Amino acid sequence: MSLLSVENLDVAYGSDESSVYAVKDVSFTLQPGEFLGIVGESGCGKSTLGYAITRLLRNPGRVAGGRVLFEGKDLANLPEKEIRRLRWKEFSLVMQSGMNALNPVLSIRKQFEDTFEAHTNLTKVEMRRRTEDLLTMVNIDTSFADRFPHELSGGMKQRVAIALALSLNPKLVIMDEPTTALDVVVQRAILQNLKRLREEHQFAVIFISHDLGTVLEMADRIAVMYAGKFVEMQKSQDLLKKPLHPYSEALLGCFADPRQEKIEIRGIPGSPPNMKNPPKGCPFAARCNYVISKCHEKAPPLEFYGTAQVACHVVDQRLGGGNK
Repeated sequence: MSLLSVENLDVAYGSDESSVYAVKDVSFTLQPGEFLGIVGESGCGKSTLGYAITRLLRNPGRVAGGRVLFEGKDLANLPEKEIRRLRWKEFSLVMQSGMNALNPVLSIRKQFEDTFEAHTNLTKVEMRRRTEDLLTMVNIDTSFADRFPHELSGGMKQRVAIALALSLNPKLVIMDEPTTALDVVVQRAILQNLKRLREEHQFAVIFISHDLGTVLEMADRIAVMYAGKFVEMQKSQDLLKKPLHPYSEALLGCFADPRQEKIEIRGIPGSPPNMKNPPKGCPFAARCNYVISKCHEKAPPLEFYGTAQVACHVVDQRLGGGNK
């Protein structure tokens, strides 16, 4: 059985009469220990999807359709008490700008102890030992346990946020832009640390990011998201070698190979569609170099193309035939 199964998930903001869909008809499964990357431009629905999975959406956001099954349990229909029991213990979330998610008036130790007190029966001595073990796990000296967040650097606070998310050994960790606003040296250190922790503890990860280069290095599979929908999903190395969707190809064009003598970075012309008035056909049609008339008339479904999935009317035309 899959660890997580998202089925035809819709997430809307606003009332029924004036709903804006930030996530539309998203489906995927995640196996135990798997690392799934979700990439796309800002505003495409990545963070909303993460909050919907963990049932942390705030009004006026709401799940408007579909199901989220965690080990067979439908999270959307569980009582709040049961969700609170599962959250952090079975699945956890590293929020966007997680370095600012720490309580500024509590010591680092107290923030860990609050989590343990809510979900475990550990003694004070055991909590102290566990806190220090977790800090050591993310390469932070235990002397910082009694410091306050403002006494830590941005990278250290981000590592504390990751340690908090792993404090109860969850089976799934959702990471929403965990390295945003950090310099590249600190980003690299955090990502290497995350890779090591995953190998040691075998937890599954959903890694949400706009940085395709980072996700390509870390993920087993990648889902490319555009205008609230998945437009492509395939193994990371396959996507790097042969992107199936024109948007995936355009994203790869935004990342230069530093090994080349001449570096060229291409942008993507145009802007994502206004989700208050979404287009009738393919949402990427207005920005696509391969567009045909059908693209403006009918939205392509996400279909299998070999072992990958893609939502595109012109995939065969671009790739010269295939096994769709």
